[in-house]
Amino acid sequence: MAISGPAAGAALPAGCTVHLVGTATSAAEATVVWQVRKGTQTVLRGSSVVEGADGTAAPLGAQGSWEAFVDLPAGTYTVRVEIPDYSDGEGGGMPAVERSFTVRA
Repeated sequence: MAISGPAAGAALPAGCTVHLVGTATSAAEATVVWQVRKGTQTVLRGSSVVEGADGTAAPLGAQGSWEAFVDLPAGTYTVRVEIPDYSDGEGGGMPAVERSFTVRA
């Protein structure tokens, strides 16, 4: 799993819509869950479908892409993305990935 946008340490212009984008191996529900944090506070959270090349949900075990669009006020943020573990802890899950960026004032 990876976050490819925004770039690590990116300084984005004020008023822009932030495009969160990355890749993941599709799991049971073909989704990733993400949260945007400012310091220790979660300011947004959501989920995105892991899509295959044809634009539909990627089949189990296939590599695909995910994306989300968010509007954020000025500040420094960290996006955290993970694949939910639906196995009641038996599947081990994958480690979450994080990326920090700034929205300029």
